Amino acid sequence: MNKVDRAYEITKEAEEAGMKFDRMTYNTLIAFFSKIGEFVVARRVMKKMIKEPSS
Repeated sequence: MNKVDRAYEITKEAEEAGMKFDRMTYNTLIAFFSKIGEFVVARRVMKKMIKEPSS
């Protein structure tokens, strides 16, 4: 498993455990995935941020 897969897995596990992400967390994830060229994942995170009312 590479670092990108692990980062995505950790965020998924955190959400499944009930952790709510705020805008800062989402922005950090979007910046990280964009920086390493994972634009599809970054866009997916951005769409999720827009949908979440608590962010």
